[in-house]
Amino acid sequence: EQMILSQDIDMAMGNVPSNNPEVLCTQLNSERYYLVANRNSPFAQRLDKIREEAGRPDYRFSLKEAANESFILLSPTRSARIAFQRMALETGITPKVSLEVYNSDIALEYAEQNLGITLLSTTYRNNSPSFNPIDSYRKNIYNHI
Repeated sequence: EQMILSQDIDMAMGNVPSNNPEVLCTQLNSERYYLVANRNSPFAQRLDKIREEAGRPDYRFSLKEAANESFILLSPTRSARIAFQRMALETGITPKVSLEVYNSDIALEYAEQNLGITLLSTTYRNNSPSFNPIDSYRKNIYNHI
């Protein structure tokens, strides 16, 4: 941002829009995020019950449904963490962070070990060899929106 303002560069790409009114930001892409939990966790069981009672297996959940859960989050500089912080602010929750990791693979592994729930992006889901959408992981995905 500072390099744009000082005219050292004409354009930059980033994950977070600038709050500075002197910097023009255009969104080029949007990302969908998923809450991921161990199938046997109380959180997943509760969401399955809500889906069953609603009669809608595709029922989408709000992040508010996870307000009291322990989160496994990426480090604060990662785009998924920044997106999560914005979603938490927008939904009015204060997340309890139980673990902070740098890598999405580790976050997924810890969620599968039932150490908390995590947030993963569509990009991660589509491009990670460790994310198996056919097997148990698919059952562990809950849409945020």
